[in-house]
Amino acid sequence: GALDLSNAEGITPIRHKGAEWLMVVFDIGKRSKRKNGCYAFLSYDQITVEPVD
Repeated sequence: GALDLSNAEGITPIRHKGAEWLMVVFDIGKRSKRKNGCYAFLSYDQITVEPVD
C-alpha cells in the first residue's frame, strides 16, 4: 500500500550499500515498542516527482 507520511517525524537522504536512499523516521518514543522508532527506506526510483502548476 501507499506509505502514509503524515506522521513521519523526519526524512533524510542517506547513503546505504553504495546507493542513495530517503530514510523516513516514524513513531520515535511513542506507540512504537522500539525506542528508536521505525524507519522506511525509499529508493529514488520509487519516488515520482511532478511539477506543481
